[in-house]
Amino acid sequence: MVKELLYEEELVLISNSDYDDIEKVLEKPFLMNTKGCFQRELLESWLKSIGIHSVRYMEFNHLDAIVQGVISGLGASLVPYSVIQRYMGENKLRYFSLPAEYKTIQISLI
Repeated sequence: MVKELLYEEELVLISNSDYDDIEKVLEKPFLMNTKGCFQRELLESWLKSIGIHSVRYMEFNHLDAIVQGVISGLGASLVPYSVIQRYMGENKLRYFSLPAEYKTIQISLI
């Protein structure tokens, strides 16, 4: 088997535009894919590293549904920046950068 790196994605924490304090965002439920998703595991690792061990989830199976849920105020999420770029001019979302060790994922082809 051969694994080839295709590209890297920057992950960002998103909330609707009502929030400008990351501490408040971290209190919200997280809209994520089901358990086992790499982004969810990365989110859990980061949250544990900052002392948050109990997380409420709402599970979705599609990134657009997650983003629309965040815009509607259901909670926050961790998504690739490329997913939210089209919303940035509309002031519907706010995003927060993560520490370097948690903010990049690699997309590979096997």
